[in-house]
Amino acid sequence: MQKLAGRGGRCGRTDATDCGGASRAGWSLGEADVGQIEQGLERALRTRPVPSSTEARLRFLLARNRGSTRKVATMLGVSQRTVQRWVTKKPGARRPPGPPQVRVIEEAVMARWQPRIRARRRAREVPPRCGGC
Repeated sequence: MQKLAGRGGRCGRTDATDCGGASRAGWSLGEADVGQIEQGLERALRTRPVPSSTEARLRFLLARNRGSTRKVATMLGVSQRTVQRWVTKKPGARRPPGPPQVRVIEEAVMARWQPRIRARRRAREVPPRCGGC
């Protein structure tokens, strides 16, 4: 992070962009920093832990789609038979998803986990202000 050099308006920002309150403390935030802050806030607002294992995440997605392996497969971009192999109880036919599919499954679960709580948070959000620019 870098310290802001100039003294423009009330908040000290010299360029024409909205400071969003970040420069009040004298520091500018990078995109990576904002992303980490956003992820931390989202984690803090969850009331239940997200399923941790890939198997539990697949069960969640199936329950969310009323057991339809076709809908889950469409959502994840794989074939229906692949999803059936991932969730089968037969030991010889079971195949775990690979690392790229695990990431896609995780993103799908995160996007669908506790939708009402996320909607409530979005409704409460107020756009940031710098306090008088």
